Amino acid sequence: TIESANIPTTVTNTNNNNNKEDRESISNAVASLPPAQMFELMKQMKQCIEANPNEAKTLLSTNPQLAYALL
Repeated sequence: TIESANIPTTVTNTNNNNNKEDRESISNAVASLPPAQMFELMKQMKQCIEANPNEAKTLLSTNPQLAYALL
């Protein structure tokens, strides 16, 4: 699952500088995944979007840093 990739999916501080640091931190965590784990993460996200688009939209809109990292 996405959780098993050990990527933080929420941040509590809303300061703009910290948000940028949070996005970069999560993006770096995703970028540092081994290729097989990155593929699995993307595959699971695709399955989530196909199976339940509303849930996926909620997940990504409430955790924009995750959406940013997946880009």
